[in-house]
Amino acid sequence: MKGIVIADRLTCIGYRLAGVDARVAEADGIAQAFENARAEADLLLITAPLAEELSEATLDEAIRLAAPPVQVIPAMTAPDNAPNVRAKIRRSLGVSE
Repeated sequence: MKGIVIADRLTCIGYRLAGVDARVAEADGIAQAFENARAEADLLLITAPLAEELSEATLDEAIRLAAPPVQVIPAMTAPDNAPNVRAKIRRSLGVSE
């Protein structure tokens, strides 16, 4: 099983120590990095701040299709307070607020 993490540098360091393919996405290449990882991964993790940069349609489709499963995770550099990402995920899963 190949897991890929798309994150900031600090978060990537932690995942690399655990042997996970961790990729730093630059601000202008987040969407492309996300699509490339979806094509390669069996499981895809992306930090909440980077997920916020994706279009709502892109993130919704990726979560809904679950091929590969996509999980939004907190970044090590940001507090766990990303209500917009949570709302997007809840909407895509059909869960009420």
